[in-house]
Amino acid sequence: MNPSAMPALKPAVFVPGRCLLGEGPVWDYPRHRLLWVDILRGQLWCADSTGARVIWTGNTHLGAVAVQPDGALLAATQEGIGFINNTTGKWDKLPGSPVPAKGERFNDGKLDPFGRFWAGTLTYDLTSGAASLYRMDSSGKFTRVVSGATISNGLAWDVPRRRMYYIDTMTQKIDCFDYDIATGDISSRRTVVKVPSSMGNPDGMCLAPDGTLYVALWDGWTVANFDPDGGHLIQSIPVPAARPTSCCFGGDDNHTLFITTACDGLSEQALSAQPLAGSVFSVQLPG
Repeated sequence: MNPSAMPALKPAVFVPGRCLLGEGPVWDYPRHRLLWVDILRGQLWCADSTGARVIWTGNTHLGAVAVQPDGALLAATQEGIGFINNTTGKWDKLPGSPVPAKGERFNDGKLDPFGRFWAGTLTYDLTSGAASLYRMDSSGKFTRVVSGATISNGLAWDVPRRRMYYIDTMTQKIDCFDYDIATGDISSRRTVVKVPSSMGNPDGMCLAPDGTLYVALWDGWTVANFDPDGGHLIQSIPVPAARPTSCCFGGDDNHTLFITTACDGLSEQALSAQPLAGSVFSVQLPG
């Protein structure tokens, strides 16, 4: 479809704020709430019918949180991967968890459709090739599945087509793997979308019900909808903040796209021009 022929979509402010590095939105379906992290403040945010609030703060950088079916919260941090204890409020590292090296932390992470937790790393100085992507199986076993990355970022799974999509931001690409749903093994890596640097840097992403990809473009003021088969842009959603970081689908009908943003690294002049930088936005998609 010609992007110019599609109706323009305008995000609404879902939660105004100044997250330094808002990231990792995930819709908790059983509890009808949105969770996301402010990585650099080590905060886990929640928004539900009662409002928005910080529900956990750790003494560590918090890269990603995932909700297990029983409501338990897995957290990938600067220290490793573990559970947030709902009783004590403490973070308990899992046995065998990969421990990031000095100057490294966990970044984007998600549960796949079969309950495996995937989380990648980056180094603070963005050393080329120093990052990895790990998979934690239901048995608790950790496996390094991708090495040689620089900023391990967006993840998405298309189960009917046995595909996993992956972003290493610095490559300006969205890659696709063949995905074994029984084991979680991935193979046959290839590039399906090349993102022009003029559009921004590909960050977090999610899979739409129609099999297309929505990708947050850091420094691009945009969430872009790409066709992974043809590699072309379907539609751009303008965001009133330069640094969209990630997105996810949720809401009661699963047709609301939630978008996290960041204000970290922006100059005072840029912050003044972007009063909504660091906020969470929502877009109601047709369907």
